Amino acid sequence: MSLLTVCGATGKSGRAALLHAETASASVQRQLVISHDKPQPEQLYEKYAKQNAELRRRTDGVENARVQEMAISFASGALSLVAFFSIARGFRSSPRAATSRAAPLFADEAVE
Repeated sequence: MSLLTVCGATGKSGRAALLHAETASASVQRQLVISHDKPQPEQLYEKYAKQNAELRRRTDGVENARVQEMAISFASGALSLVAFFSIARGFRSSPRAATSRAAPLFADEAVE
C-alpha cells in the first residue's frame, strides 16, 4: 500500500514523500460479535457495588448493636445507683440509729 503526501499548504513545493506501508503477509481481521455479557468495567463496578452494600449493611448492624449496648449499660448503671442509695438509706434509718438520735447523750444537747 503506497501513500503520496505533498508537503506545504499549496502543494507547490515540489517535495513529495512517498510512504510505503508494508503489511505482514497474514492480514489481521477484527470482527465485532454481539454479546449479552456486560463489559468488564461494568462487571467490576457491579461487583464492588454489591460488596459496598454488604459492608454498609454489616456496619449498620454493628452500629445498632453499639447503641443497644450503650442503652443497657446506662440503664444498669442507673439501677445500681438507685440500689446503692436505697441500701445506704436503709442503714442510716436503722432502729439503732433512730433511738440514738431520739435520746440525746448529754443534757446540753437537748433541743427545746
